[in-house]
Amino acid sequence: QYQMTSAGPVNATENPMDVALNGPGFIGVQNDQGETLYTRSGNFLMDADGTMITTAGQRVAGQGGGPITIPQGSTEIKIDERGNVSNQDGQIGQMMIVEFPDVQLLEARGNNTYATEQAGTPAENTVVKQGFLEGANVQPVLEMTRMIETSRTFQQIQQTLQGEHERLRDAIQKLTGSS
Repeated sequence: QYQMTSAGPVNATENPMDVALNGPGFIGVQNDQGETLYTRSGNFLMDADGTMITTAGQRVAGQGGGPITIPQGSTEIKIDERGNVSNQDGQIGQMMIVEFPDVQLLEARGNNTYATEQAGTPAENTVVKQGFLEGANVQPVLEMTRMIETSRTFQQIQQTLQGEHERLRDAIQKLTGSS
């Protein structure tokens, strides 16, 4: 299955927990089974303990693999271009941001996450932008137009085949002399 990996448009949200990736990288997240998955969806939240999570509840992974927990009472949350998370007292952790040699080997797991057997390398060509979100890389109106065109082409081919079938049936009936 081909993965469409082109970047979507980046939109400003002004939410300090939102991040967009500029480049080919992915952010590591952990599901409830402790498995590391990867996502480009950067609309993060904090749970009751201050752990950074995705909207699906997966924990945002730090460089070492563990979760990133923001201390209670943090007033200024900053995420720099390399994914370093800090508050008013200093650095808290660094988000796991990795790049893969072949993104087509990523296996979709739902909730905008992917799994892979590939070893990701630390991101060198990816920059994190705080306060932004990457939009969908699909244009719905364009895709609907393509789908309608494909459907019409299919109907035309189907009508052509039906006409050819009737022509052959008539020819066979005339040749055999049956009516």
